[in-house]
Amino acid sequence: MSRVGHTALLGVVLSACVGSAGYRDLAHDEIDVRDVVLPAGARAGMFITWSVDERDPDDESLVEETIACVERTAQRVTIEWRTTWHGGRSSVVAARFAPDGTVLGAWRGPPGREAVRLRLMELEFDADEAKDEADRAGKTIGVSTDDVDIDQETVVEDVETPAGTFRCVRRTIKAQLLFVKMRDDMWFAAEGALPLSRVVKTKSTAPMGYRVDRVVTKYGTSGARPTLTLPKG
Repeated sequence: MSRVGHTALLGVVLSACVGSAGYRDLAHDEIDVRDVVLPAGARAGMFITWSVDERDPDDESLVEETIACVERTAQRVTIEWRTTWHGGRSSVVAARFAPDGTVLGAWRGPPGREAVRLRLMELEFDADEAKDEADRAGKTIGVSTDDVDIDQETVVEDVETPAGTFRCVRRTIKAQLLFVKMRDDMWFAAEGALPLSRVVKTKSTAPMGYRVDRVVTKYGTSGARPTLTLPKG
């Protein structure tokens, strides 16, 4: 696990204990540029869908996520990220890329409607500053990031899903500080087994009653069509 990822996990666990502030929330017309990345090998028509069982006490819960490549020409590639929540509300983020992966623009809107252009934000993350902030907050209850117990495991196993059975590498990360526990399990298929993503399944639990399970339900290499109306040109 990278130093940044390790520090971020420490910060999340410690924040759950002491109630320290998290990252800045993005405005409705902003998106983190790291959330709109051109998937490797994307070709027009490709798609992959996961069903999601989420329990989030602070927000709406997810039920489905899809990535789809809806256009590829010599000049650009268009990808859609589609999300559906409990109650039926849906939203689509679409991004256009140059063939080399450079982001040309991003938009958001409900499916079947005209989209709103998003401002691409490069949110900075300073690992040392995040650790220091978490440690300052932890002083109020006498704990620090050095007290967080981190355990990691990697195994190879077969995973059955509604979309088929996949040979996967499972990566597990567990963290605990006092009474607060977190666990992330992610199953990755071999490269090329799925279009647009290697993620077959995920299971995550976090403090304050948060839990999310995700599993691939369908995928294909043709048939994906645009669901968001973007500017011409």
